[in-house]
Amino acid sequence: MASVAKFKLNEAPRLLTHCSRTQKTPGSHIHQERTCLNFNMAAGRHEGVSDYEFVKDKIHQDDVRMLKRDDVKTVCSWAVTMPRELCHEVVDSDGETFYVPNDDEECRDFFKYSYDFFKEKHGEENIISAYVHMDENVPHMHFTFVPIVKDKNGGLKVCAKEALADCYGAKFQIALQDYVSERMGKELNMVKKDTVDYERNVKELKKKTLNERCAYLARQISRSEEELARKERVLKTLEKSEKAKENIDNIKTSTSNGYTIISNADWLQVKPLIKSIAAMKTERAELIKMLKEFENANTVKENQDLRSQAEQLAKENQVLEKELEKVKQFMEETEVGSGLTVMDLYTMNREAEKEKVRQDNRDFSGYYADRE
Repeated sequence: MASVAKFKLNEAPRLLTHCSRTQKTPGSHIHQERTCLNFNMAAGRHEGVSDYEFVKDKIHQDDVRMLKRDDVKTVCSWAVTMPRELCHEVVDSDGETFYVPNDDEECRDFFKYSYDFFKEKHGEENIISAYVHMDENVPHMHFTFVPIVKDKNGGLKVCAKEALADCYGAKFQIALQDYVSERMGKELNMVKKDTVDYERNVKELKKKTLNERCAYLARQISRSEEELARKERVLKTLEKSEKAKENIDNIKTSTSNGYTIISNADWLQVKPLIKSIAAMKTERAELIKMLKEFENANTVKENQDLRSQAEQLAKENQVLEKELEKVKQFMEETEVGSGLTVMDLYTMNREAEKEKVRQDNRDFSGYYADRE
């Protein structure tokens, strides 16, 4: 795994002396008896000039532009840790655990190829040092460099942000892992497997995401079409309701012996009207139920709209119920002759229709029984 940090000019001496082990007081985490095992992959880069002086010389070159601000980052440092499969655990005489390479040549190869990767990335001319520390808990390399990049006019400038612009995220870590693994001839685990799987299958994941999005939109379209169909049914029911009300108001009646009398022609209008009102009542109740179910699965705004529609339908249903009661009363009080009321005729006709259906069914069954 590799990580990077950026430093201002006044912070650089502390970093660089830590890397070269020239600091006055080494930290307690440093095992000084193993410091002699450290080495610099960039040895001889600037003979006779200290690392800090090299940095100042680089940023003050005539052809290098740098902002005159105290917070400008003039040094970047990559820390590259040796994978655990190339090391083994050791316990010293004090009982402290640390890791040492399985093979010294393999260790040097690993850091050499890591060094080559960053050299190609940031430019050999900008490298300050590349010290490998063998005297801490896990072998690792500090690859330090001055972040000098080309500006839009082809000149040079100091800019850590641009130098590291594409060095973040799992994709960069995988590129480093693949680079070193290929040259060493073995698969290294510098990055977590699930991260590798994710990045290497990013196209498949994007495709899956797009498919899921398309499926979601298809469901939304289907729900919208369903809602539109329901609203159309509501409108048709309202039209039937208005027509039914108009038909009732247009029926002419007369009174005889306390009964309301209508003509046979009006009765022919009343009969289907009664069926229509009953059917509309059933359909309206079903619509209210469906709208309530749809309300539970919709957005807050849609829920509010549907709730208003349901309340409106409930009010209209109450009006229909009153109309139905009015028709029932009309039928019970209206005489059509021979002492029979409209309700009596309606009941008799229904029974006759039921009997006819039963007789048709018996005849149909008898027909097939004879053929057998």
